[in-house]
Amino acid sequence: RSFVEVVERVVGENSGVHLDEGAWNLLSGTAEHLALSTLQFAVKLVGHRGGSTIEPKDMARYLRTNMQLAVHAQGMEDTRAPQALKRRQDSVAHWERQEAAKRFQGEADNN
Repeated sequence: RSFVEVVERVVGENSGVHLDEGAWNLLSGTAEHLALSTLQFAVKLVGHRGGSTIEPKDMARYLRTNMQLAVHAQGMEDTRAPQALKRRQDSVAHWERQEAAKRFQGEADNN
């Protein structure tokens, strides 16, 4: 299911509520950041354990440890200490620099 479909389901035509452009940008940027940071962590975790497939427990580990989200589902059991794979504090700043560079490159390509 796409992100747009999820938003339309929650803020649908029937609710009479609409997202303005700023709210949409904030929501989509936050969702992109969450997806990117979760996947980057999961890829590193897969490499650390010598695997080749991201499993639900890999993503759940990040969401529990770094986002303090209670994620529970079959196949997501993880008994390691939460501090074992704590994300470095500078990774968010790094992601923000990457996003700024992408925006700058996009503006340069349009000119």
